[in-house]
Amino acid sequence: GMITTTEVDMDRRDASYWLNDLDASYTTDNAAFVGTDGKPVGADWGSVITGVKSDISVIPVNYSLDNNYPNPFNPSTTIRFGLPEQSKVTLSVFNILGQKVFELNEQNLSAGSHSFNFDASSLSSGIYIYNINAIGVDGKNFVSTKKMTLLK
Repeated sequence: GMITTTEVDMDRRDASYWLNDLDASYTTDNAAFVGTDGKPVGADWGSVITGVKSDISVIPVNYSLDNNYPNPFNPSTTIRFGLPEQSKVTLSVFNILGQKVFELNEQNLSAGSHSFNFDASSLSSGIYIYNINAIGVDGKNFVSTKKMTLLK
């Protein structure tokens, strides 16, 4: 037989369910078809990010380095920072012994909010320290350090 509810005709015998045009849109209203990222299940939405992403529409008043997210993470995490003016930025990651395991060499970045996706797939589990050094066009120097945890 036909499975029905008051709202949906599961057998699709009601002509209102037939479409004449292809509709490739999706909705996040039904949790059964949505992943934890809010996008449709089973789709690849280009989650691999390389380089620094910038949002210059919002200019911070002060330099800032945010906590990475997620933390703990596996295998990658996002590091966000804000620049009130154009700056030369170096982002470094160190293991707990103080050995540098990654460095994003001096990048001239515009004022705004920036994010960097750190991929630690080649590193072992543990606590890591990330550090930003930004030198503004006016010569002002900003240094900040935070810690993050990689769990594999």
